[in-house]
Amino acid sequence: MERPLGTDRISAYYDNNTWWFHKLGKAGKTGNIHACLRAPGVQNTEQASDYANLRILDEIRECGLTGGHLLDLGCGTGGTLAYLARQLQGDFHLAGVTVSPKQARIASARIRRWASVQPVHLLDFHYLPQEWTSLYHFAWAIESFVHSTDPERFFSECFRILQPGGRLVIMDTFPAIPEEQPLSPGLQWLEDYMTHWHAGHRLSVSETEEKASDAGFSLLHQTDLTPWVEKGRPRDRWIAWVNHLGGSLVKRHTYFQSLKGGHAVQQGFLHGQLTYTAMVFQKQER
Repeated sequence: MERPLGTDRISAYYDNNTWWFHKLGKAGKTGNIHACLRAPGVQNTEQASDYANLRILDEIRECGLTGGHLLDLGCGTGGTLAYLARQLQGDFHLAGVTVSPKQARIASARIRRWASVQPVHLLDFHYLPQEWTSLYHFAWAIESFVHSTDPERFFSECFRILQPGGRLVIMDTFPAIPEEQPLSPGLQWLEDYMTHWHAGHRLSVSETEEKASDAGFSLLHQTDLTPWVEKGRPRDRWIAWVNHLGGSLVKRHTYFQSLKGGHAVQQGFLHGQLTYTAMVFQKQER
């Protein structure tokens, strides 16, 4: 079956940039490549890097699960899987998917010490194996839903692979601007967000809830995590300077493209036009 337009581009983006993300990023030893969140009680960069993982852990525990199958939809280099394998007690079986061969290799090496975690699958989350139907009790997507070029298909697949009552968590960036609103010169950050952050859609939080509802999910709760996203750091000022002066670099190297995308995200946060939101859904009976 043909994959959604843009999937190969996302695969190449992460294959080319994963080394740079780890070398020049802020995740330390965590293996995460998602946002650091300076939530109340967070005391250092490692805890900030792991805070999104802690939110996933809390949701799993809130379900009352003492075992079951868990799936990371866009697992990166396995940081969240490794975190959960360390923290969870019980008969759990963890799995992850990514479209990046390089990420799949790194993640599989990172998690091989835990028998509860399978080697990472090189798969597109729009098209998951038929044998996974109703297999999973819990699934999550941290900063991967943004890349979906077919959100309807994403939610349809999530509905299919989850058991009745299973939960889906999405933690990601969401524009506050309706998807149908045309891009304008005053929204240059959004154009850069779509192009260089490789966003596959422009769904707002409310539009995402509507797509999920159409697929058979109900929204249990959502949390705006934007206040805890690090903004205006010296690193971000350096990135803004590079973006201003390095137009040719952006054209030549995918890492500088990612910096331009990251700068767009910062601009969206600073102007109140982009949120970082956690949404928790539950599969309903049909």
